[in-house]
Amino acid sequence: HFGNSADWGVHVLGTSGMVSYNVAAVNGGGYKNPTRSKGMDLEGRVSVEPVKGLTFAAGADTGKQGKDLEGTPAKRTTTRYDLLAAYKNKQFRVGAEYFWESDWGFTGSAQSDAGDGYSLFGDVVLSGPVSAFARWDHDKTSKKLHPAMEEDYFNGGLQWHAFAGIDVALVYKHDHIDNPASTGTVTKYDEFGVFSQVAF
Repeated sequence: HFGNSADWGVHVLGTSGMVSYNVAAVNGGGYKNPTRSKGMDLEGRVSVEPVKGLTFAAGADTGKQGKDLEGTPAKRTTTRYDLLAAYKNKQFRVGAEYFWESDWGFTGSAQSDAGDGYSLFGDVVLSGPVSAFARWDHDKTSKKLHPAMEEDYFNGGLQWHAFAGIDVALVYKHDHIDNPASTGTVTKYDEFGVFSQVAF
């Protein structure tokens, strides 16, 4: 969790030729947390599409994550940077993303930490409404406090576009966390499932 899918705030976005942008001042705690903070988090993203379907993007986020409250001020400011490259057409999509962060989730801590990670993802249309997809994430989310800890996450499956706005997918997920600092603990799980998505 190194970003919110949605948040309370003010957004300014637009497109000019091959360049698009989005700048926002948000609460920082996510849409599920309506509490008010003393300050706002700032987010920004700019992307360039030099040719149709090819996108390069960079983004940044800085703030207190909605934790700078009266009586319990935040001790640290979090920062995150993102880079993305992706290509898509009617038949397939491929992409890669990298992030670096500092003190994410450590706003109230006397300790400082940092992490980074990357993702590779893609999907391809197999036949008509059926497509295949996969994603692999690798991250080291505690490079200062637990530098040997790392995680690998993978998911892949088949998706069926059943009706307009309705997709059904057969998915396999695998997660592997190696944390030598915790007495050599290795945590992993595998999961199969059927998931659906309804867009409206």
